[in-house]
Amino acid sequence: MGRGSARGRPPLRVPSGLGERIRDHRVRLGLTQEQVAAPIYRGGYISNVEHGRVSPSLEAIAHIASRLGVQSTDLIAAGLAVACSSMNRAPAWIVAR
Repeated sequence: MGRGSARGRPPLRVPSGLGERIRDHRVRLGLTQEQVAAPIYRGGYISNVEHGRVSPSLEAIAHIASRLGVQSTDLIAAGLAVACSSMNRAPAWIVAR
């Protein structure tokens, strides 16, 4: 565990900016990467997530969100909102039929 995927599952494709949002929350709270990572991951993993070098698994996002005191959906949904606004429309799965 701690490498971006758990039990052989591929990493989640997350909207861009997830790492920036994680870093913003972490810095605002005055936490180090090691504090956010513990006890499951390492600080280097959080650094890689924050810099967009790895795509975290759902389990990793849930862990990070928990350590930051936010919901994992808040971290992901914020990225979807940014992606939608840059496309100037909502993804098809959001549009009501």
